[in-house]
Amino acid sequence: MQSVAGFRVRVERHAVEVRPSAALRVVCGAVAGAVGFALLFAEGGAVPYEAFLAAGLLLVAAATWLVLRRDGVTVDAVADRVETWRSVTTRRSVASARLSAFREVGVGTEVRGHGKHAVRVHPIRLRGDETFEIAAPTDAAGARRLAEHIARAAHLPLREELGDEVVVRDPARLDWSLRETLRESGVPPCPTRPADSRLEVHVADLRHTVALPALGLVRGGLLLLGLALPGCVMGIVVATTIAGDAPAPIRALFVAASFAPVLFTSLLAAHRGLRRTTVEIAPKAIRIRSEWPWTARTRVVACDRLEGVTASRAAERPHALAALVPTGGVSLVCDAEIVRFGAGLPDADLAYLRDLVRHVVCADDPDATIELRPELLRAHAWA
Repeated sequence: MQSVAGFRVRVERHAVEVRPSAALRVVCGAVAGAVGFALLFAEGGAVPYEAFLAAGLLLVAAATWLVLRRDGVTVDAVADRVETWRSVTTRRSVASARLSAFREVGVGTEVRGHGKHAVRVHPIRLRGDETFEIAAPTDAAGARRLAEHIARAAHLPLREELGDEVVVRDPARLDWSLRETLRESGVPPCPTRPADSRLEVHVADLRHTVALPALGLVRGGLLLLGLALPGCVMGIVVATTIAGDAPAPIRALFVAASFAPVLFTSLLAAHRGLRRTTVEIAPKAIRIRSEWPWTARTRVVACDRLEGVTASRAAERPHALAALVPTGGVSLVCDAEIVRFGAGLPDADLAYLRDLVRHVVCADDPDATIELRPELLRAHAWA
């Protein structure tokens, strides 16, 4: 079995078995079992031995159930069956359906829960006249990879709704790169940079180097200080008045703890706001270099591994404070990961970068026509 997006997955040629990870449940069961066995041999003392015995047996029973319980979903194309099951000692079917009743496998994005309990998940469902949910991972890349395993085993097309557009892929083409897909559908034209864009683009042969503007401290999250400062001020007031008689180290520790949210918010704003990102888009690879005054980092995505590119301003995870920090960006979708950049850019710039990636990755295709317009070379030169 392999681990995908927090699930244990057994993949065969025409079948897939998906189980939620049981690691946390097993650990809790082991702890409960250890406590239960300790109670079984505890001394009675003021408490009757029967009470220890009953509590110990109850904990051991609960531990046994936690450790042995298994549940999951099996998709079997040969048996023409999809089944949700549970087991402790024997497997019991909870829900089942005929696999041939479904037309496609779908993976999308939705928010479950409300307020601070809201979480963004990526449910994987079999879709037909009815739907059958298989899993709902929180990791988009893992959900996409798990959906591919299911679509391949079920011999059904995969509909992806993870970005700004819907992508439908045939089960025989799930391993195709973006370049192979575009070769069949046609190379998109070279996009034109938006007139009011702050992007700086330099074109050399088939390589496009795009410098993204820094967001600045305010857009980087400095506004969150408005939520952290009141607690800091209150902590200082308490340390100098109510806790004035406490030892100096205690008061110093209290003041330091009061300053922690302010420090964290300032570091977050500096990390997001002072970052300067340069994206080098070439037919062989895409290099994303992020630079800060104190360090730099480079990530490389080989175009042969690139399976898709999307753009969206939606937050990766729902949060009540998402309006105060930059969200979204361009997503480079690979089989094992999704690399994002460009958070906080306008929609027009995100669409331009997305279309530019789609255009350039086909540049080494001898049958492709790549536009290198002279006006682009002049207008997009470094300022």
